[in-house]
Parts: sequence; C-alpha cells; structure tokens
Amino acid sequence: MIKKKLILCVSLLFSGVMLFAQNSDSLNESKRFKHFVGLQANALFRQILNFSGASTPVNNPYLLTYSIVTPKKGWGLDAGMGYTYNKTFETDGNVKKNNFINDLYFRLGPQKMLPLNRRFSAQIAFHLLYEILNSDTQTESNFGSQITRVITKSSSVRYGGGPALGLRYRVSNRVLLGTEASYYFRKGQLKSDLKTETIFQGNIIQEDMSNTNNDLTQVVFNPPAVLFLVLRF
Repeated sequence: MIKKKLILCVSLLFSGVMLFAQNSDSLNESKRFKHFVGLQANALFRQILNFSGASTPVNNPYLLTYSIVTPKKGWGLDAGMGYTYNKTFETDGNVKKNNFINDLYFRLGPQKMLPLNRRFSAQIAFHLLYEILNSDTQTESNFGSQITRVITKSSSVRYGGGPALGLRYRVSNRVLLGTEASYYFRKGQLKSDLKTETIFQGNIIQEDMSNTNNDLTQVVFNPPAVLFLVLRF
C-alpha cells in the first residue's frame, strides 16, 4: 500500500514538473530570443551517404555559426568563425620539410529570417569580415657536405563585407539542415619573406633574402556548396 502511494506521488510530481516545464517553455517561447548554432557537416554527410570517394572542395572557412533571432519579426545577429591550426613534418631522408599554418576567420552582421512554409525558411544577412592568415614553411635539403635551407613566411590581414543568402530545412523542432551562398568583398595586405641559405662543409657560402608586400583586393562569389547541421535552442 505504501509502495503504491509512493509510486502515485512520484508520478504526480513528475507529471506536474513536466507540465510546468512545458507551460514555462511555451510562455517563454514568445518572449525569449531564438538561438541557432550551426556546424559545417559536409564530411559527415559524405560519410553517411557514402559517396564514391569523390569530394568537391568546399570554399567556406566558417566552420561554426551562431545566430540570435527575435521570434516575432525575425531580425537578429549572425556570426561565423573558423580556425585552422596545422603543423606537419615530412622527410624522405635527404629532404626535411616543416609546414605551419595558423588561420583565423571571423564574420558578424545583421540577419533577417523569412519563414517560407512549415519546413523551409530563408535567411538574408550582411556580414563584416575580418581574417588573419599566417603560414611558415621550412625546407632543408641535405646531400652530405652541402645543405640548402629555404624558409618562407607569409602573413595576411584582410577585411571586407558582403551579403549572404541562406536556406534551412526543419528536420524536427530543434534540428535543421541549411546551406548558404555569399558574395564577399575583401581587401588587405599580403606580406611574405623568403630566405635561402647554402651551407658547404659547415660554412655559409650563399645567403639570399627577399620580401614582398602586396595589396589584395578581391570579390568572390561562393555558391551554396556547404551544408550546416543547425541546432535551435
């Protein structure tokens, strides 16, 4: 008898908590902002669908996106970020190669969400861009008494902006699939330094150095080739 009452009390308490949570969630749904977190998922879908090994490069450095949107009018703020850190070492006995890449991409701007029907919605955004790219490559060729070292360093700081158009499909209440196209303008500088050393029997017999500083201006259209797995909170 006591066990039955305990089970009944627990059931009623659990039902009350669930009902309160649903009511609270429904009440807050019209007041709070909607949050969308997206992750680039081309590699994941390629593995799931098992395409024939052929992969088309995706020219989208923004691996992680975040949007905060007002539920009534659909206005909000959209941000994206991508970070690449890669350090590799290769050798075949005579030639050693060290390669280092450190790239950061960031975008931020206003966004307007447009519901199309129960499943599809469109997003129109204008992003401001900021990018910092750095790379360092060192190659050493050792053939006995003669060693040749080539050191190449490059850095680039770029900024710009442009519109982006997105489309999302609602898989469930919390999960969406999306893609986007963008038309971005970028401007900045590309600096590079090149140093070459030739060492014979422990002595430097030749050393050359050069550097360049070039202005960069580009306008690039990125078609909707990227897929995002988006979670709504």
